[in-house]
Amino acid sequence: MPRALLVVMVVLAGGIGQSGRAMEQAEGAVPPGKKARDLFDPAAMIPLRSHKYRGNNFCVSLTGSAIRGEPFEVHFDTGSWPTCLPYGCLDKSKLTVLEKDVKDAWGKPADVVRGQLALKSTDGKTLYAVDDFVFYARKKPNGEDADCDRTSKWTAAIVGGLPGIGPVRKWPSLPYAIALKHSEPGKVGLGIVSDVQSGPSRDWASGKSYLQIGADPRITGKLHWRTDVPIHPERFSPGATPGFTITFRFPKTNDVAVPDIVVPDLSATIDTGAPELMLRLRSDDPHRSDVYKQFFTDEGPGWRKGQGKADSLCLRGGVTVRIAFTDSKGETTRCEFLSIGDFNSPNPTKVMVGDWSGIFPWRIRPPEKPPGRINLGNTLYLFCPVYFWDITNKRVGLHDFM
Repeated sequence: MPRALLVVMVVLAGGIGQSGRAMEQAEGAVPPGKKARDLFDPAAMIPLRSHKYRGNNFCVSLTGSAIRGEPFEVHFDTGSWPTCLPYGCLDKSKLTVLEKDVKDAWGKPADVVRGQLALKSTDGKTLYAVDDFVFYARKKPNGEDADCDRTSKWTAAIVGGLPGIGPVRKWPSLPYAIALKHSEPGKVGLGIVSDVQSGPSRDWASGKSYLQIGADPRITGKLHWRTDVPIHPERFSPGATPGFTITFRFPKTNDVAVPDIVVPDLSATIDTGAPELMLRLRSDDPHRSDVYKQFFTDEGPGWRKGQGKADSLCLRGGVTVRIAFTDSKGETTRCEFLSIGDFNSPNPTKVMVGDWSGIFPWRIRPPEKPPGRINLGNTLYLFCPVYFWDITNKRVGLHDFM
């Protein structure tokens, strides 16, 4: 999903959050005023937000013998599995063509190829390589090689980051293949570690995120876990995690209190390819009622078009949004933020609400996509230092929110 897990707690009443377990600093939590890297050394991790060309929130710099020239910055998307790269950036002499003239996962013309792809650690000392990785090499509609858009702001190239085996082609995603190869035995996993700054000022551009390979106990020992993540029988591929509740708290209207909207029992997809929080509320669509419609607008980001736009509204700025997560032990953690009305802002604190019977954020297709499945987007990484997929133990863990 080129546009889709965590623990915590924070009540941002002017600043620092507190732990939801005992209203005190949780063991191993990041102290106020500190950053995630004060606890977790990112030197051996893979940088995800250090790109110089792209406008995407998350990117990786691909290298390996299949890549021609300097490392190629590619959108990193935990809402999908396949990797799709333009032929123009590939060294054809280092590829094996497995199928010609197919459609990739997004309907674009491509070949299926095999070759070495790799990611380097932040300090450049560790190379996470997969020698025989299968992916799509994109073409133009006329069959020519797609150009190498190495330095453009936006790219159609994508590295699917959802850990697991894709449901259609049965290929592993690149980070999943890396985790299987480079994790220690019995500690297979991967996660996103974010350079979260505690305190009242949160600027998306000032933080960094990293991909951790392997279940390092110094990280996994600090997490809250959800052990009932739905998975496919033949593979670990957690598309959504249960246990979330979203609450909207509105400002008074003419000095009259407006009732909160509380949406419980949600399963969240956390998609680095989609920065916005997207969800349905209730079957009566309160966002379109006289009580609440003043807090919503038809304006929004430019990608919201067609039927999806007709079936949704965007939350205006100044509404308090609370995210609560309850882990498998029954411990609940929370964070709060004010919605932002500037839909061109890079800060991922934008919220969109879909009609109950509409197609936004996606068509309802139970059991995989029930009405209560939401996209939490990159909002999470403003507040949560670690989100981790434990592949060996088939669970998902989150660090306390800050």
